[in-house]
Amino acid sequence: MIPGTLPTGTRRRVPKVSQNRKVPLWTVEPEGQLFTGVIRVPVGLCHTEEHTNARLRFNALITTNLERWAKWREARGWFLTEKPRVAGPFDPPESDRERAKQYHERVSARIGESPGVGVITDFDYGQEFKWYTCEARFRREEPVFIRLSDMLEMRHRALQYGIDPDRDPLPYTELPESKDHLTFEGGLDPMVVAEERRKLLGLKRSDFLMGKLSDPL
Repeated sequence: MIPGTLPTGTRRRVPKVSQNRKVPLWTVEPEGQLFTGVIRVPVGLCHTEEHTNARLRFNALITTNLERWAKWREARGWFLTEKPRVAGPFDPPESDRERAKQYHERVSARIGESPGVGVITDFDYGQEFKWYTCEARFRREEPVFIRLSDMLEMRHRALQYGIDPDRDPLPYTELPESKDHLTFEGGLDPMVVAEERRKLLGLKRSDFLMGKLSDPL
């Protein structure tokens, strides 16, 4: 407490700013934050004709998934503020589907298995399922609180890495256009490139190094 004196001689106290002060977190946009989801639809229900039983089953599947998605978000404090937008169908993403089980068996033989880790070896095939994407905004009716010091640190890190903290975050990562062939004259040393990037950001490599796990914190 900092003592102060009024002109009349009455003494008062002005409280200091608490280091544990908490501030509320709200979405950047008044309509809420944008989220996306995936709906798995059997191939037989895609591209169905109107006024058919197949189209009715397709509509029921989409509606049921959207309602379940909204209830799942609502249970976590997010409430739907607009009508969801559905797009598709899309082919499931490609991956090492044929080798997934082989990789899992090889890793389990070398390092063992953990009961708390689940491994996905089954994937959606384009001949069986198609993906539809749903997109909508959700808003919180009650804020989440965070310590002021943590909020200021998050803003500092975001601005340091060129991210606008006051911009509506997208549910996907914007990537540059892909190329079939990448060529570098003379090659690049990743350690040198990383050090040059740290210097531009004003960072030191020593600040990110950790000692042995046995060392005290």
